[in-house]
Amino acid sequence: MFRLFSAALVAVFFMPVFQLSSNPQTAVKCGPYASHYVAGIHAMVMASHPNASFHTLEGEEKASFINGFNATPPVSNIPFDLVRIYTRPNSPNPLIIIGAKGCVLKATEVPTWVFRMWLKGSPIFKAFSI
Repeated sequence: MFRLFSAALVAVFFMPVFQLSSNPQTAVKCGPYASHYVAGIHAMVMASHPNASFHTLEGEEKASFINGFNATPPVSNIPFDLVRIYTRPNSPNPLIIIGAKGCVLKATEVPTWVFRMWLKGSPIFKAFSI
């Protein structure tokens, strides 16, 4: 009985969320868990931190961030189209969600000074791991 209950619990909380579109031909498949989707991460952050605030970077701000992020070693060319920043009352560091087509490519918490450098389009060359 306990195994059946455990299996049901796992199925409910880790159920795949495959379709982001009503058209199956254009549905994006990010992965088997809700945390692989931008909407899933957003729901998790807001559920665990109801007082969190978020801001989605757009335009010049997003372009500068992408340049700084991609130029930080190891240099990359990640083709992301979404940068969302979460600030939480009990955390001094912002949570950054980087996504493409509704999928999460990177979810990382970084020191505020790193975020500010990336926002200016500047790469980070100090010993720092993303």
